[in-house]
Amino acid sequence: MTISLQKSVLSAIGGLALLLNTGTALSASSASASIDWSTFTIATLGLDGYSFSDEWTNVYADAWPNSDWNWADDWISPISASVQGASAVADASQLFASADSSDGFSYASTTRGATFEVVGAGWLLFSADYVISAAKDGHPDDYADASVSFWAYIDSQNGGESSSSYSSVSVGDWLGSANESSKSKKLGLALLVNEGDIIHFNAYASAYASNVPVPAAVWFFGSALVGLISYGRRKTTG
Repeated sequence: MTISLQKSVLSAIGGLALLLNTGTALSASSASASIDWSTFTIATLGLDGYSFSDEWTNVYADAWPNSDWNWADDWISPISASVQGASAVADASQLFASADSSDGFSYASTTRGATFEVVGAGWLLFSADYVISAAKDGHPDDYADASVSFWAYIDSQNGGESSSSYSSVSVGDWLGSANESSKSKKLGLALLVNEGDIIHFNAYASAYASNVPVPAAVWFFGSALVGLISYGRRKTTG
């Protein structure tokens, strides 16, 4: 191998090492979603009120890649789940989910739900403050998403129907630029209901983050380096 070629190979090796050392640092994303449960309210308009049904109430949390759900069977129990890079909490103060791509990918979600029976006819109004955010540091394959939602199913004598309210932020684009997005607002859901309707209600918070630990460009660069070394060997033995 000639001296100039040796220098080229050494420079290439140095560049590859730099890419490998910075690849994981530059390939990261994170997301979080929170519903401020202390601000959660159920208001009525034109109704005599509502009462809890005995059918079911629940709260649960999940952090993935761990697939085990943490579950409680009542409306107010605190509950949490966590694995590396992800956590989910449901307690008296919040529904919270967070995820980061330290493990390559992670997902967290938490839900609180209950069943109500309507007394009278009119509007049933659910509302709460929320904060959602998502960020990535620059790799084109990074992706992050955070969302909150209210969902309700109305079970009535005339049939059933569902209604929902949803908000989300996400970042991820092929350009590979660093990016972040966030929202801080109030989430609300209004239902027109009638006497005897059964309302199945759920509040959700979820977060997802993923990355590619070693960018494809590194493998392309490595292949080119192997070819360069092979070429040098052929030149030396030729």
